[in-house]
Amino acid sequence: MVKKFRCMQCGNCCKDSRIKKDEQIKPEFIRKYLINVNQINLGLFDWEVNEFIKVTGNLGIQMLDIKIANVVYDIKNKISIITHYTYNRHPKCAFLNEENTCSIYNKRPIICKMWPCPYGKFQPRHLRSSSKVCNAEISFDELHEELNMKEEFNCNTIDETVKNNLMRRYGENYYYRFIFDELNELMINFIEEKTQENIIKPAKNGYNPEFLIKKIKNSKKIQESIKHSHTKQDPLTIFEKFCWIKQ
Repeated sequence: MVKKFRCMQCGNCCKDSRIKKDEQIKPEFIRKYLINVNQINLGLFDWEVNEFIKVTGNLGIQMLDIKIANVVYDIKNKISIITHYTYNRHPKCAFLNEENTCSIYNKRPIICKMWPCPYGKFQPRHLRSSSKVCNAEISFDELHEELNMKEEFNCNTIDETVKNNLMRRYGENYYYRFIFDELNELMINFIEEKTQENIIKPAKNGYNPEFLIKKIKNSKKIQESIKHSHTKQDPLTIFEKFCWIKQ
C-alpha cells in the first residue's frame, strides 16, 4: 500500500536557500536557446511574479528580491525574451509565518505546489532527493520501491502502476509537477516554432554567454507568458491527455 505524503510543517522547504545573498554566477546556456543569467533559488513564471507583487503589497511585506533568471536572446530583433524569474529567499521565504505555514498558501507558485514530488511528465535533468530538505520525505531508494519504479521515469512510457502510485502518494503535488513540466515544454516548443518561421533568431549554445549578457542588459525585454499566449487548454485537460491518471 502506497503511503500518502503528509507535510510535517518543518518549514525547511521554505528556508532552504542554497545561494548567498547577491551571489553572482557566470551566465551559461542550460538548454539550446535558454541562457541562465542569475542562479535560481525559487523559480517563477512571469504571471507568478505579478501575483507576488500584488500579495506583497496587500500583506505589507517589503519588496522581494526577484530577478530575471532565464532568457532567450533574439539576435535578429535585439530583444530578450524572459522565460523565468527567481525569488531569492534570505534566509527564508517572506511568506513563511511563525507556525511554519504559508501566508499565501492558495496563491503560492507552481514550484511550491508541486513540492516534494520529484516526477511529473519527465524525469528532471538534475534529479535531487527532497528527503535531504524535507523531514517528511523518504529516500529515493525507498520511494522507488514504494512506487514500484524499475526504469527511468517518462510519463508517456512508464508503467501505469507507477503513475497511479505517484498520484496516491503526492495527490495534487504530482498534478502540479506535471503542469510545471508541460508549461516548460510548451515554452521551448514555442521558441522553436517562431525560430522555424524566421520570426526570431535566438542565440544558441555555442555563443559566448558572457558576451551576450551585455546585449541582454541593454536590450528590450518581453515576457514569454505561456499562461496567456501559448495554450487555451485548461491545465487539467493537459494533465489527463498525457497521464491518464485514475484517482
